[in-house]
Amino acid sequence: MKILQVVPYFFPAWSYGGPVKVVYEISKELVTKGHGVTVYTTDAYNKNLRFSGKTNEIVDVSGIKVCYFKNVSNYLAYDLNGYLPIGFRKVVRQNLKDFDIVHLHDYYTYQNVITAKYCRKYNIPYVLSAHGSVLPSKERGRGILKKTFIHFFGHSILKDARMVIALTQIEKKQYIEAGVARSKIRIIPNAVSLSEFKDLPKRGTFKQKYSIRSDEKIVLFVGRIHKIKGLGLLLKVFSSLAKDMNNIKLVIVGPDSGDLSRVERLVASKKIEEKVLITGLLSGREKLSAYVDADVFVLSSYSEVFGMSILEACAAGTPVVITSLGNLPEIAEYKAGLLVHSDENKLYEAILQFLRNDELARTVGENGRRMVEDKFASDKVTEQLEKCYEDVIGFRK
Repeated sequence: MKILQVVPYFFPAWSYGGPVKVVYEISKELVTKGHGVTVYTTDAYNKNLRFSGKTNEIVDVSGIKVCYFKNVSNYLAYDLNGYLPIGFRKVVRQNLKDFDIVHLHDYYTYQNVITAKYCRKYNIPYVLSAHGSVLPSKERGRGILKKTFIHFFGHSILKDARMVIALTQIEKKQYIEAGVARSKIRIIPNAVSLSEFKDLPKRGTFKQKYSIRSDEKIVLFVGRIHKIKGLGLLLKVFSSLAKDMNNIKLVIVGPDSGDLSRVERLVASKKIEEKVLITGLLSGREKLSAYVDADVFVLSSYSEVFGMSILEACAAGTPVVITSLGNLPEIAEYKAGLLVHSDENKLYEAILQFLRNDELARTVGENGRRMVEDKFASDKVTEQLEKCYEDVIGFRK
């Protein structure tokens, strides 16, 4: 199959969160299966920088043909999710007929509007992965913009998609609420490339680099520093833990998505500066070393359709504590961690279990690794996606 992936951000724009890694991994896996994969994306990289390579022409990335279109404004892209790629419409109009199927990622984007339009015109089937964004946000101002998008473009994008892909049962319900027929929804989770976790960094590497004592226990958070991630709740809980345990450290790994200054003020107000390390965005083996040295991974999000960092922690053998809104029931099924409500006492008790019981932490970490191997390995997830594509275009080997 000749497959076109349309996504507003792509490798190596890790600061944009999980979808970047997901699209990159499934695209690589599809290439290994013999498919031709092209990605149309933008030069979005992070808050201050653009992608530094060639733009508006095809380049090779791990066997994937990628075109990074230059955005009109990097500020609009990062701060307002306003991706306006120069020359995108012309390239889509000229080249879309070359593909058997198109996979649109995200929802509220100019790229989706243009690509869906020409898919209809040329009768090219497309599927959509909204990555949890199909319902309008409740944020002031942005919610109004999203409702306007839905009125003029969103309904038709959903209606004309041959299939929409939900990550979880919760996202399936979101699609149904948005008016999508149940028969058009297929649940396919995000994937983890286990090859990345075969040769993990030596335990102690992260602690040594950041001058953390070998006897200190690490509570780890990995994700965007955004209000929705519940870092305020985690800091309250950690402050209580720090009063009861001297040898603990909270490590916050991730890019600032608007909440860093508030988080820093909270840390200062609770007088736990020496107990909290904020590293910023980490990737590759440096991020892996954080997972390896962590005694427990915590994601206390108020809303989370699918937390990729949870799967990464499990793949590294680290026990996890997540709020029930983390939406991964497999955690309970495999006993790979603890799911709790967004309650200070419950979260405190759950974290404390792993900090005080090394044997429990080790067993639960092993369960998490097995869960990822069974349910979320990239080769298995890509097989599901491949089957979805084949069903949509009527292709059979």
